[in-house]
Amino acid sequence: MSQSDDFVPIQQLRTMQIIAAALLLGVLIFCGVVLGVVYLGNNGRGLAPAQVPIVTWIAIAWFVVDAPLSFIVPKVIARNLVRQIVEGKPVIVQRWTTTQPPPLVVQLATVYQTGMIIGLALLEGAGFLAGIAYLLEAEFISLGIVALVVALMITRFPLAGRVFDWMQKQAEEIESLRRSRQA
Repeated sequence: MSQSDDFVPIQQLRTMQIIAAALLLGVLIFCGVVLGVVYLGNNGRGLAPAQVPIVTWIAIAWFVVDAPLSFIVPKVIARNLVRQIVEGKPVIVQRWTTTQPPPLVVQLATVYQTGMIIGLALLEGAGFLAGIAYLLEAEFISLGIVALVVALMITRFPLAGRVFDWMQKQAEEIESLRRSRQA
């Protein structure tokens, strides 16, 4: 990236932060409602208590699968999109109206945003399922899963420095790959 590109487009960064906050708050608000229903409306019992808490076990399994995928899938997507940029096929940016391809910084911010949304959505799904499990069965391990999901989502929040460092690394990799292709 050139000196003029050494910043994250502020609108894209704010959009990422709003999306990340909305996904996180969705899980937190839903689980707050669940806790209210279980404790205030049902005296601490689940709505469908069972001998074997099958929904809780499904939520555990879902989390065990989704948590690693929430890190792997965005990296695979980013790798494929960066390879596309190296090959000279710019990443499509929705609001880019000129005939010129978008600047590299805008393309990389779009790649980061795409991966972030997918990674957080995978975590969000596990969090909602754990919340539903708690609503139905009132097993505390379900709340533990929600807490882990929330912690992972917070660690993935798109802070400016984190996004910029990622974009800088990708830009260097793109330059390196372009040079090696020309050699």
